[in-house]
Amino acid sequence: MQNHGYGYYAPHRYRKTLELALGLDIPFWPQLSNFSFYEDMYAQTSESFPGVVVDPDGKKVSFSANRFEEGLSDYSQRMAEPETFVLGHCAH
Repeated sequence: MQNHGYGYYAPHRYRKTLELALGLDIPFWPQLSNFSFYEDMYAQTSESFPGVVVDPDGKKVSFSANRFEEGLSDYSQRMAEPETFVLGHCAH
């Protein structure tokens, strides 16, 4: 297995991030979100999970224990369906 790196970095620090990425001797892929809230990896990957509330207007991802309890049974049934995990369920 070869070494590599990836991760989310604050867009306002893009110069420092690029210096880091280009200064390493391994493949490195920084995520520099700046165009859309949906570039954020948490917004992308959590939108289908029960209890998670994705708020693109407020640019935040939060968790609701009540929604988790309400949605867990339905989510458990949908886990076997590949489309459950397709990104982009939320309106962009």
